[in-house]
Amino acid sequence: MNQDVYKLLEVQKFDKQISDLEKSIENLHTKIDKIAEVMLQRKTIIEKMQSELKEIEEDRSDKKELLNDAVERLKKLDIKINEATSEKQLKAINTEIEIAKTNEITLKEKIESLDEQIDVKFKETSSKQEKYEQLEKAKNDYENKYLKEKKDIDDKIKIINKEKTKLFESIDHTLLAKYNKINRWAKGTAIVPVKSGACCGCFMKVTPQTLVMMEETEEVVYCPNCGRILIKEKDEEP
Repeated sequence: MNQDVYKLLEVQKFDKQISDLEKSIENLHTKIDKIAEVMLQRKTIIEKMQSELKEIEEDRSDKKELLNDAVERLKKLDIKINEATSEKQLKAINTEIEIAKTNEITLKEKIESLDEQIDVKFKETSSKQEKYEQLEKAKNDYENKYLKEKKDIDDKIKIINKEKTKLFESIDHTLLAKYNKINRWAKGTAIVPVKSGACCGCFMKVTPQTLVMMEETEEVVYCPNCGRILIKEKDEEP
């Protein structure tokens, strides 16, 4: 096998470590994004519930004013009935009193119903708000953890990159450039062995000509399907 490929295998070990570290911090950030997404949905629901609660409270306030008006009306009618001078006036006032009392009873029932709705809606909203605050705390905890771990991982990556770059000077620059180009998307799997006639990167069968080149030459061999650098299975651990 090409000697530069052996050196690149060492580089790849460092790149694999970097890829794993980046993936762990990426997973943590994904959790934060998911919590933020759920929080946004919950916030929309809470705002809708708060708006509904406000509407019910305003309706109750309006009904309360109407009830007060009905009570005042009854007080005035009580005075008015004592001032009636004829049976006709007395009958008309009694009719007004009956209507006012019916309105009073109806309004009291409606207010009682609205009080129950307010109580239920308030409890539901409070429960949703409490869960939202728990999510907010979890998000803050994850963000703090993310910042700490990102700093630790960035420091580790700097150390790994320092060790990795020591190998660069002894590797053919053209080959190194090709490796780096592949590794940008392969993430630590730019060099893979061939097992049972298949590339261990894309798991596609390689051509017989490719196998022959690997067995009989020192050339750098690339997978005809995915473009990764291929090595023999026995060369996986140099």
